[in-house]
Amino acid sequence: MKRFVLYYIIISFSIIIIPFTRATAYYPQYAILYLSPLLVFTKKIIRKDVPLILLGLVLLSSRLTNPESFRFSTIAYGLLNICLFSYYMKLLPQSGVPIVSFQKLMKYLLYAFAIVLLIQIISRLIGLPLLNKSYNMESGFKFNSLAFEASQIGPVITILVYGFIKTEEINIGRRINLKEFCKREKWLIIAYMFTSIFSNSVTCLLSSVVLLAYFVDKRKIINISLFVAGAVLIAYLMGTEATDRIFAIISPILKGDTEELYYIDASASARINPYIYYFQEFDVMSINTWLGYGCDYGSTHTWELLTGGSDSQSLMAGGISGFMYDYGLIAFIAYLIFIFSICRFRSYETFIFMTLFIFNGINFYSNWLFFMIIYSISYYQRCQYKYQLS
Repeated sequence: MKRFVLYYIIISFSIIIIPFTRATAYYPQYAILYLSPLLVFTKKIIRKDVPLILLGLVLLSSRLTNPESFRFSTIAYGLLNICLFSYYMKLLPQSGVPIVSFQKLMKYLLYAFAIVLLIQIISRLIGLPLLNKSYNMESGFKFNSLAFEASQIGPVITILVYGFIKTEEINIGRRINLKEFCKREKWLIIAYMFTSIFSNSVTCLLSSVVLLAYFVDKRKIINISLFVAGAVLIAYLMGTEATDRIFAIISPILKGDTEELYYIDASASARINPYIYYFQEFDVMSINTWLGYGCDYGSTHTWELLTGGSDSQSLMAGGISGFMYDYGLIAFIAYLIFIFSICRFRSYETFIFMTLFIFNGINFYSNWLFFMIIYSISYYQRCQYKYQLS
């Protein structure tokens, strides 16, 4: 039973089945989230719970610091994610899931993304309704596969493949290089590259570069730099929609020109501009910098700046910058303490988070999938170390 629950948690935080959603709500996730307080309170508090408790207390403190904007439903959702992750840390060693089964789960989830994407592409080519079609996939060749939208695929499949790579290294007892991995797991690589390229998402392409960085040998950095430069040139000459968008947004990002970035690519600006706004408005002497402005201030304020105040709607954009707008720098520090309790500060895992997941808000499902997989890797590493000592 415990093994089934663990599988259910990972699967429900990896894939999104659109018929089971309403707006951004995904019912299979909600089912286990709502049960998590009952599940976690049956377990003892462990040392790893301390950063989670600190983060939860900081979120709850917004009831005192910004009572006029406090909304319990938003805070409660964050607390539910905290409870579920606390339960996951205790469930993993009790479930008895062997490392080989965990590996297979990572692989099969990636295959599921690739298969659904292939079906979507074929359906679009022959004019059939799209399987698992998201709300914004009415036309064109951009596909969501098993995510809410195409831009969410890259980080999820990258952390799945990374989880597979690390557990494979634990199995063989040494680090694996790219050539050996491609030879051993040819179909896994094909599925990953197919999904990254044909979802037609900038985020997927960037995610594949982040994964490739894991195999970088510092002694061959010059050769690798030449390879990356050549790949960039080829991508530019190919002129696909995704690569065109990448090259188009580089200049306004470097200049900090938020208006030009929004004009060129509204989707990219929704992820990048909020960080530019936040640092432009950062004031170390302001009480709001430290305690935040209250729930939803970040999304509303960001939307007004993005659109020039032309629309009264809010936008869930900006990721961690929105979190800092809402809850302040103290809450962000508490979040960092939690992150670095899972990932070592100077590690590839931190690099993944800071490049692929930092653009998501604290309540976004793929962030918690990231934490689960990274924690699982560290758990299996500890098990292997204990086995070697015995």
